[in-house]
Amino acid sequence: MKSLRIRLHNNIQAHLHPHSLRFRIFLLLMLLIFFFSALVAYNNFSAFSLLRKNVYRNTEDTLILYQEHLDNTLERTETWLYTMALDNTTLFTLKNTPYNTTTWFSALHQLQTDFSHAMSIYTANGFFCYLPSCEQLITTSSQKDTLPFRQAVLDAISQENPDFFSWALFRSGDSYYLLRILFIDNAYTGAWVSLDTLLDSMTGKEDGSRLVFSDAEGLLYRSGQPSITITPPRQQKEAPYACEHIEGEKMFAVSRKLSSSDSYLTLLVPYADINSASTSLYTALLIVGFSFLVIWIMLVHILNRWILKPVADLITGISHLRTGDLDTHVTTGGQLDEFQNMTTAFNDMVTEIKDLKIDVYERKLQGQKLEAQFLKQQITPHFLINCLNTAYQLTETDHPELARKMLRDLSQHLRYTLSSGQTVTLGEELDVVRNYIELSGIRYPGCLSLSLNCPDGLLQATAIPLLILNFVENTIKYEIVMGQLLEIHIEISHYQKEDEKRLAISIWDSGKGFSDKILTDLHDIENYLALEDYHIGITNVILRARYAFETPVFTFSNRPGAGAQIDIDLPYIPYKKAVLPPPAYNL
Repeated sequence: MKSLRIRLHNNIQAHLHPHSLRFRIFLLLMLLIFFFSALVAYNNFSAFSLLRKNVYRNTEDTLILYQEHLDNTLERTETWLYTMALDNTTLFTLKNTPYNTTTWFSALHQLQTDFSHAMSIYTANGFFCYLPSCEQLITTSSQKDTLPFRQAVLDAISQENPDFFSWALFRSGDSYYLLRILFIDNAYTGAWVSLDTLLDSMTGKEDGSRLVFSDAEGLLYRSGQPSITITPPRQQKEAPYACEHIEGEKMFAVSRKLSSSDSYLTLLVPYADINSASTSLYTALLIVGFSFLVIWIMLVHILNRWILKPVADLITGISHLRTGDLDTHVTTGGQLDEFQNMTTAFNDMVTEIKDLKIDVYERKLQGQKLEAQFLKQQITPHFLINCLNTAYQLTETDHPELARKMLRDLSQHLRYTLSSGQTVTLGEELDVVRNYIELSGIRYPGCLSLSLNCPDGLLQATAIPLLILNFVENTIKYEIVMGQLLEIHIEISHYQKEDEKRLAISIWDSGKGFSDKILTDLHDIENYLALEDYHIGITNVILRARYAFETPVFTFSNRPGAGAQIDIDLPYIPYKKAVLPPPAYNL
């Protein structure tokens, strides 16, 4: 009997030793019971806050969808206006035909027909065109009374109000509208759209009361209703659940600024929606807490007998693998079939990692080279088509020598842009820039001039193809105007930074420069590189430069008294025919 008591005492002492796994499982279970008991008590204070946070986030996600849809709707309408202003032959006839002639009135009828057809496709309440040459305002609208809109358009044009040259808000009676005006080729074109029409296109009239427009100060734009001011959008993030009392109902607001306008899209969420969901949340938390406790009690035995030991062996093997020991293996004796499979898979994985380590490294290097080559091969097909069309027209107008010269320059340009080399000399890049200016000068006679300043000692510096050419192409593409001289300046120098010699390349022009929006985007260069919808050329050059050089720096600005300016700072590396080594990967 005494020996039995001793064995029992020793057994209990062994199992409940503070450093034993069983004791810690028991202790963990007790802590979990205490934790979930405290959680149920604390739930009465925290559940509502958590629910509000989820509702707010879901509201933000919903509002993002509405905002993107609204921006896309306005952008489609604006794109059609640009296309019509540039390519519509009827509008061209109106601008270049004497007023009050049969041809003029025929073109007027056709333009109004085009406007009516566009209203059935695009979200707009009206389109207009104003011809300064004959002081005529042409409108087409789905609304009977267009006098307020005509007056708003004429006032904006006469006062040269810059606000309406983007989607700007104006009020007519008890309703609010967005007005857009474009001035292209000596004619004003534009459209207006009711805020109610925009909201109905997204939510339907039955839900429109909770989706409204507001300004930066929190003033709600609601047709036919009293003015109400809520928490300004810039403060909503600081106080995300600020209570808004709207028509006797308690709500909170979430706002997002439209990309195409200075207005905000605001979604109002009743607090009643949160309260209605709180009861089910309380019940769910209680059920989950009780179920979790029961499951943990049942799992103690399973963990103790079938799982803890195999898991401990696997963790030990993983720890060895983490330290770089690729010769570690875990024994499989005495384990369940599932754990034997896991252990066998772990051992096989260690062997494969050891075999594939070098292969992965080589694949990454090859992938980098292929990506750099792909980026360099991107060229603009429109430039090729335009050059070929120009050459064809030159042959038709008895200028064969000029056409042959243009084709020869084009051939040199394509041979350079389609070459397989990842690096070139700075002199080669400047030669192709001169060739491109000469080629473009044939298309735009008397409209281009190039000022190039580069010391001879820098011509053998290493560069990447299209490093300078891409920005020259962009300058000509966006800045050139027939009949006006566009000056392009390229200045190259070098300087010493600590123990490193570096190149300073400055490219600037006499155009109108970057817009404020583009300049703001370019100042956040990492976010700009993540975009996929425009300006692939700039992204192309920066990414290839980062592959070829360790510390390339690109700076974008507007030069005082001139146009756009791009400053490129690169390390000076004497040119070698071998491709520069890619950056190393740590595996």
